[in-house]
Amino acid sequence: MASPRSTAIGLLRVVGFDNLTEANRHMIRDEIRPLGLLQT
Repeated sequence: MASPRSTAIGLLRVVGFDNLTEANRHMIRDEIRPLGLLQT
């Protein structure tokens, strides 16, 4: 379970998020955003 979490954290940091809590809240607001992140 650590591998998917680490991948998600890495992707969030690559796109410019420093605060993971803020990033999670941002991604949860729109269900399409995480899909767009996976396409990068």
